[in-house]
Amino acid sequence: MKMIKIELKKAFTGNRFWLAFGIGQFLGISSILTVYRSWLSQREYIQYWEDRFPVRQAYTLYNVWILNEQLSIGRTLFFFWLPFLAAFPFAASYYQEEKKKQLRLVLVRTGRREYFRAKYLAVFLSGFVVISGTLLVNLAISAAFFPWEKPLPFYPYFSILENDFGAAIFYSYPSLYAGMYILIEGIFGGLLANFVFVCTMYVKNQFLSFGIVLLVYVGAEAIKNILFVGNLKAQEISVYGFLRGSGYVRNGWIILGEGLFFLLIQLILVEKQVNTYEIY
Repeated sequence: MKMIKIELKKAFTGNRFWLAFGIGQFLGISSILTVYRSWLSQREYIQYWEDRFPVRQAYTLYNVWILNEQLSIGRTLFFFWLPFLAAFPFAASYYQEEKKKQLRLVLVRTGRREYFRAKYLAVFLSGFVVISGTLLVNLAISAAFFPWEKPLPFYPYFSILENDFGAAIFYSYPSLYAGMYILIEGIFGGLLANFVFVCTMYVKNQFLSFGIVLLVYVGAEAIKNILFVGNLKAQEISVYGFLRGSGYVRNGWIILGEGLFFLLIQLILVEKQVNTYEIY
């Protein structure tokens, strides 16, 4: 428990955590401002037609926050660089401690298993907080700018397809839907951060470790688009795709399965490092 407290303190008090969190907030706010400017330019049109058509729905809270809107470069950059933002605070700490010869001194006092488990948890939580925290703050700020209205099932929302995972919840309990996806995004943020952490155990270059994870993250999206081109009924299989909403149907079982797969592989590789790392 003491080791966990030490690792968590290092993860959440360092400059890297606040820098990553700040970048996430900057991208989130730029998303809000882009949509807000669009709303201002459309306000007269909306007021003119709102009695005849549900045009107001285009600029209501749950359609304009960063998870659903499709207009801003801030949203695009946030989801493209999501693995980097999640991993930047603490995922490379193991590599840095190993390189500076600090790790052996720590392991002599704490033991390998306690150290690696504490490190894994701290990396996960730092990635979780950066990603879910950005989305939560974005939703709160969006609520100050845009009206809350219950979504209408017949209105074409930007990122919510009819058969999407959670679509029924969105139309009945949009706040619950938002909370559910903030949780999902945060969990995958933590898993992607630990993907980088695990890579630094076996790739002795932290920049290459970040690059590998980003390549897998974006590469899977590119392969999916090649395989599913023109097939709008295809199931979303890319983590990048279902985290940002890309036009393919999101399946809850696929999301759960990929999350568990990431977790299982990471735990196996961490356990291998626990058993094979030589202190001397």
